[in-house]
Amino acid sequence: MGRAQVVQITPVPLTTINMFYDKKIKMEETVDLRNQPELKIVFKTDEFEVIDLSDPKNNGSYSFSSLNKVALNAEKANWWFSAFTVVVEFFVGSGSAKIYKNKAYLNLNMDKRDLKIWLIDADFEKAKRATELLSKKRVFA
Repeated sequence: MGRAQVVQITPVPLTTINMFYDKKIKMEETVDLRNQPELKIVFKTDEFEVIDLSDPKNNGSYSFSSLNKVALNAEKANWWFSAFTVVVEFFVGSGSAKIYKNKAYLNLNMDKRDLKIWLIDADFEKAKRATELLSKKRVFA
C-alpha cells in the first residue's frame, strides 16, 4: 500500500481575502467633468470632494454615509415652454421661436444638504461614470 501524501496548505492572509470583498476602494479616483470652469469629483475612501468653480456653494467634502440618493438628469427639451413662446411670438410678431431646453444636472440628496450640480458644457459620459461611482459607494458606506 502507498503512503498518503501530506499537502501543506499555506493560509491566505485575511487582508488578501478582504481585498475582494472590501466595500471601500482604497485608492483615490478623480472624475473631471469640465475644464472651464473647473468641475470635478474626487472619490476618496470614505468621502468625496466636489470642486465646482461655476457654483462655489457646491464645493466641499461629503461623507458617503450621508448620501441618500443620486440622480443624473439629462438635458431635455421643455416642450410646454417652447410651445408657449411660439404662441406669444406669433402675436407679438417677432417670429424667432426656438426650442428651450432644461439643462443637465447631477442631484445629490444628503442628510443635511442637497446639491444640484449643473452640467453645462460637461462631459455627460463622465457624469454617468461619476453617478455610477457615487451610487456604488453610497450603498456600501
